[in-house]
Amino acid sequence: MSNSINLHTKHFVVIGLSLMVFMSLLFVDRTSLKSSKSNTVQNVSDNRNSKLILGSVEETTQKEFEQLENKLKNEDLPSKKLDILNQLVSLALNKNLLDYAIHYQKQLVELNNDPSNLSKLGDLALLSLDNLKLDSIQYVSYHNIAYESFEQLSQKDSENNIWKVKLAILKVKSKNSNKIMEGIRDLVEITQKNENHFEANYYLGYFSLESNQPDKALKRFEKCLKLQPQNADVLFGLGETYQLLNQKDEAIKHYELALKYSNSEVQKSKIKTKLELFNH
Repeated sequence: MSNSINLHTKHFVVIGLSLMVFMSLLFVDRTSLKSSKSNTVQNVSDNRNSKLILGSVEETTQKEFEQLENKLKNEDLPSKKLDILNQLVSLALNKNLLDYAIHYQKQLVELNNDPSNLSKLGDLALLSLDNLKLDSIQYVSYHNIAYESFEQLSQKDSENNIWKVKLAILKVKSKNSNKIMEGIRDLVEITQKNENHFEANYYLGYFSLESNQPDKALKRFEKCLKLQPQNADVLFGLGETYQLLNQKDEAIKHYELALKYSNSEVQKSKIKTKLELFNH
């Protein structure tokens, strides 16, 4: 996702009617979140123990990984191991191999679980969820990795709203209805304390959109747009909102702006598909 958020919430069917009822009660007007996983990546069935299978990537990339893996295997100094693991994570991200990045970042955290490493692991695992099916083993595995990472960070710094927001998002992305409701409450509470909190407003906007409450979504996205006028994800969300409100001109306008500012090829493809529908 462009700018500060790389997530797109498109799997909230699990929220269902209970979320719609809950949100209609919560969102009384008091005031008022890509990288894509490459298709060539072979799934890691057990992230905690598995080794990555490199046979599914192109030969030159495979050799790069193998060279670094061999260096890692033959290195004894922890500081050198950390350096090699950082190189492996960077290589994986440059090749859009998100599974690989998570795999190596997890090893990095096992060597040094400082906040920056934990945060990066949590962000990578959270980012991966949008490319996975909610009921898949890998989804559950990555969800757990992300939740545990941000929970540890929250325990170390309980006043940091960044961790609170990400934990709330993960609660909503869970399969537990009680956790979903708890996550929504947490996000609402954050916006009540800080009405200009970008990420909380963004995700509440999408949760409103997914529960067929476009009027409430519009207010959240408009607030986000004032904070980040060139955020492609917010513009895309506004496009979807106006489309749901049957305001064709506004929908097209915001989709075109999203296309202009987007840095994601996956997102650009989605926007183009949306725009093509208006031309038929």
